[in-house]
Amino acid sequence: MSPEPLTDPVFTQLHALNNLHAKALSFTTAPDFQDLWNNAYWGHHIEGQAFLIAFDQSSQISGENFDYLCRHYSHFVYVDRIVVSKDAQGKGYGRMLYGALSHQAQTDSHACILCEINLDPPNPGSVAFHHKLGFQTVGPPRLLQNGKTVQYFQKAL
Repeated sequence: MSPEPLTDPVFTQLHALNNLHAKALSFTTAPDFQDLWNNAYWGHHIEGQAFLIAFDQSSQISGENFDYLCRHYSHFVYVDRIVVSKDAQGKGYGRMLYGALSHQAQTDSHACILCEINLDPPNPGSVAFHHKLGFQTVGPPRLLQNGKTVQYFQKAL
């Protein structure tokens, strides 16, 4: 089983999965979710049960986290969101998605993969998962305009 790019038959399923996890990610409308996929450096899913959307420094997006990373890093891949459905947890889908993304990022000569994880509201499962994949915390936690506190994580390639 390998990651697949987004196709119309699974769009509704993935959009619903995103919004099921809106507390950890952010709620999106269907057009906004489509824009994320259309503008992604790398966006893939596995059987509609897990997905990862990432941007690189040249992506035409804006947002508080992405803008912050652009000011501090020059050649990177930013994981905007990764979600694994409850039914698919423990099957290695998250690891598989990150492995495929890492391979592509290395092929394209990116220096690192970056992400942010909520500290408030807390997301300890994501912190533990990213540490197992070799991510390290970078910089101090940041309080965002939406009231969430996040910690940035980096994995060198």
